[in-house]
Amino acid sequence: TSAASGDTVIIPNGVYYENLTINKSLTLKAQNPGKVTISGAVNPAGVTFQPEGTTPGLYYTTDITVPVVWVMQGDRSFYHYASLNELINFKLPPQPNGTVLAGPREGFYFDTSIAPVRLYVILPNNADPRTLPAGQKVEFNRDSLGDGITIQGGTALNPRKDITIEGLHLRLWFNRALYIRSISQNITVRDNYFEACQFCIYSVAGNNEVQHKGLLIERNEFSDKPMYDILRTYGHWVWNLFYGDEVFHVRTIHTKMGGVTVRNNFLHQVMDGIQILGQPGVPNPGPGDGVAPSYVHDNVVINAMDNPLELDSVGGHVSYVRAYHNFILDSAFSLSMTYRNYGELLVDHNIFYFSKDGLLGTPRWSKFAEGITGLPLVNMTVAHNTVVMYWNSARGVSSQMTGGGAGLSYLNSIFQNNIIQTQLVNGPKTYDYPGFIFAPENIALCDPNIDSTCDLPQAINEDPQFVSGGVLDEINPIDFHLKSSSPARDAGALVDAGMFANDAYAPYSPVINGSAPDLGAIEFNTQWTMATPGPSWARSYGDISSRPRLPVTLNASWIGFGGYVQPTPTPKPPTATPTIVSGDTNNDTKVNFIDLNNLITNFNLSSYNQGDFNQSGVVNILDLSILLSNWR
Repeated sequence: TSAASGDTVIIPNGVYYENLTINKSLTLKAQNPGKVTISGAVNPAGVTFQPEGTTPGLYYTTDITVPVVWVMQGDRSFYHYASLNELINFKLPPQPNGTVLAGPREGFYFDTSIAPVRLYVILPNNADPRTLPAGQKVEFNRDSLGDGITIQGGTALNPRKDITIEGLHLRLWFNRALYIRSISQNITVRDNYFEACQFCIYSVAGNNEVQHKGLLIERNEFSDKPMYDILRTYGHWVWNLFYGDEVFHVRTIHTKMGGVTVRNNFLHQVMDGIQILGQPGVPNPGPGDGVAPSYVHDNVVINAMDNPLELDSVGGHVSYVRAYHNFILDSAFSLSMTYRNYGELLVDHNIFYFSKDGLLGTPRWSKFAEGITGLPLVNMTVAHNTVVMYWNSARGVSSQMTGGGAGLSYLNSIFQNNIIQTQLVNGPKTYDYPGFIFAPENIALCDPNIDSTCDLPQAINEDPQFVSGGVLDEINPIDFHLKSSSPARDAGALVDAGMFANDAYAPYSPVINGSAPDLGAIEFNTQWTMATPGPSWARSYGDISSRPRLPVTLNASWIGFGGYVQPTPTPKPPTATPTIVSGDTNNDTKVNFIDLNNLITNFNLSSYNQGDFNQSGVVNILDLSILLSNWR
């Protein structure tokens, strides 16, 4: 409170269990970047656990002031069981068909039926929470609706401006880690690590607020830590099995304001990653409405459960957005464009890669959803993107989807100069809608065992010929650059970039090295380069331990970590006589992701032994329950 407007406040290293409010021009910096934590947890020093009964590993605490909805230990977030009995027995609530499935062998239950209320926990390997070292103590949310840092107090005539937040670690905020609830100008959020937050950065202008300008979100890292690798890797396939809505309902960057730049950020294990929504308060939107454009570029997103790029115009509000040169890896609905009724959207020169290692059950790469009743989706240009989904029908249906719906219509929207390699196109396709042009200047190649034309015969149905790797290569790292013989060379057309053709910040001016533009994100004889994403104090990939393992087919240089070599796990020597465990499909004495993948591969198929644990002749939900019961 003693800081004056314009001051720089240096926060000493440490963990601070408190909320901050900023209502003046300030720079808020960590003494040493990454060493200052603003935590939404109850201080574990004031929490006492004690054993409960004779159940191994069951402990409880009564040091609680608010409903507990999020429990973590280190960087691991636990499943919220619905009852004490289900926690003790690791059982999930009955499915609609009555089937009871095994749950994770750890978790918590918040019991309000007794006084004082209790939080019960079972930790991995039945660990005793009383003996855990510092930094690994059990933590749970301090507030049910609290915010970490709030910027407030600005008005249209006197906006809150010139604020910088830099080098902080914001952790375990069940509501909003950073809440910009003020009309503002020149807000910079830089070099921070956001860990476990429902809304990491949240900025929504009220209906009577007119304009926000100059919000810069750069070089930050976001990890929302869904509870288990099983959910992170196969999230959509087992979504309902774990009733995980409370941890999946997380938004990394959520803003309804113009003038936003989101660049060089690293997002992993998130849902609804980067959401740039329309600007309210513009009654008659159009080219002269004064709304500042927004930019999303040079970001890396890995393992997003849903919508890593969501570019919307909510409620008919206006938005001008260009999203370019981003790398989206192993994420579902990687590109979502919803309710875009005003403004302009340009999505260009991005790479969307779905590897064999991180393949979700149905990793649909794009979603053009319904507009407001009676209003069309307008001015959407999707151009020069490269989309590659690993082919292997045994792994489950991979799909590229563009969504429709009753009353859906378009104006002045086009899909042009893209490369799509996917296994199958399914779901409602928008290409035959009036006002949406799927241009012939695209390559669309699907699995020939299903439909090589992707049901898009107007496109070029040929192999784009990448330099190496591809949709059936499980060994060689993929190189998205084009061979000289590629049919994508000189096969494109000039793109109408609208207002972004001569934009001051990011003018659309692609390189052309031939008689016409090439298809895809990378022009022949040019190189894909990306600055290292995430905080400047975490330049090495291992500097933040939660960063996910990369697919063996992706060189780290594609996402800005040149020189990083993925460590090879040390193989364990085989045992002479392996113990056969129910759920173990490959006789390695473990029940893990390999076995889960084998089960998913053969799900609902007969005549397969891998995954048919109860010898019923078909791999089904009962076999999944057996596998999860023996997970080790």
